Amino acid sequence: MRAGEFLISKLLPYFGLGMIGFVLCLLAGQFLFQVPLRGSLFLLCLASMIYLVVALGIGLLISTLVKSQFLASQLAMLLTFLPAMMLSGFSTTCAACRSSSGESPISCRRGTQYH
Repeated sequence: MRAGEFLISKLLPYFGLGMIGFVLCLLAGQFLFQVPLRGSLFLLCLASMIYLVVALGIGLLISTLVKSQFLASQLAMLLTFLPAMMLSGFSTTCAACRSSSGESPISCRRGTQYH
């Protein structure tokens, strides 16, 4: 068995589980919550597959670089969760969200509150 075959055999079950989870989320959105699916289902599936391959690749890279599972989980959290949290706007106040013209975003002007 070659190294590539070994890596694919390790990642393929996780890819399959990720795609099953994706399909279950799509079905739940459509049938439980009546969320319409607009756009190309093919492109959505393709983007999800690309995302899964990249996420699994990052996990594989981290697991080859570090020796302990605790350090791997901390590094994965630092590389994935922290940037997503910072870019989500969770820690940014509406006053700091000014466009180049100086206007606030619509959600801040209308006093929208998220619950």
